[in-house]
Amino acid sequence: MTVTKKKKNERLDFRISSVDKLKIQRAVAFLGVSTADFVLKRIMPDVERVIAEEEKIHLNNEAWTGFVNLLQSPKPASASLKSAMQEYRKTQGV
Repeated sequence: MTVTKKKKNERLDFRISSVDKLKIQRAVAFLGVSTADFVLKRIMPDVERVIAEEEKIHLNNEAWTGFVNLLQSPKPASASLKSAMQEYRKTQGV
């Protein structure tokens, strides 16, 4: 299996207290890793979790029922929608 590394060409700068910086430096020294790798390894799971949660669509029961009803019984396409689809197909070669 091939492991590909992401190219690191961006910086993330932020200010922290001197006490926190010393604690971080001490921890990375114990582990023998860079500060950037240490921080990224620990924040990325939270980053992924936040993105996944925020990208979810949350519906109450009434909205969910309405959504399901629309899927089960869609309204016929309007003339403007049909025209837009024809234009899309023409421009995209579909």
